Amino acid sequence: MSWWKIAATVAVAVGTAVQAKAAYDQGKAAKQQYEYNAKIQEQNEVIADQKVEYDKIKLRQRQRKLEGRMFASLAKSGVSLYGTPMDMLEELAMNAAGDIVALEYNNEMQKRGYKIEAAESRMKGSAAYEYGKSSAVGTLLTGASIFL
Repeated sequence: MSWWKIAATVAVAVGTAVQAKAAYDQGKAAKQQYEYNAKIQEQNEVIADQKVEYDKIKLRQRQRKLEGRMFASLAKSGVSLYGTPMDMLEELAMNAAGDIVALEYNNEMQKRGYKIEAAESRMKGSAAYEYGKSSAVGTLLTGASIFL
């Protein structure tokens, strides 16, 4: 065999190995990126919980201010706090409770979305990794078939 045939064979083998390694590395890097994205989504779940707690505190503060203004206004006008004024305060409290339930429900739905996105990212990462491995094997087999 002449030296140029040997050199060409070595070049093909090296090129095939480099392509296979690149395919594998690409799949591995994609998996790492998707895992990173999944961790971000999980962090977003924690942030959503923190935000809903803050929103509930703010809602309760607004409710107390409104109740205070109502009491002050009623006392200033000399109206008794029994009957209709008490009904108004009760309704205000029920509305606030309903708003808190809505905040909690919306938070749970948002967190559910983050969980789904995290799981989807991990599935995509696994698929990308497997694709990279199979591409690497395919490249090696294609390269080996040249020598048969």
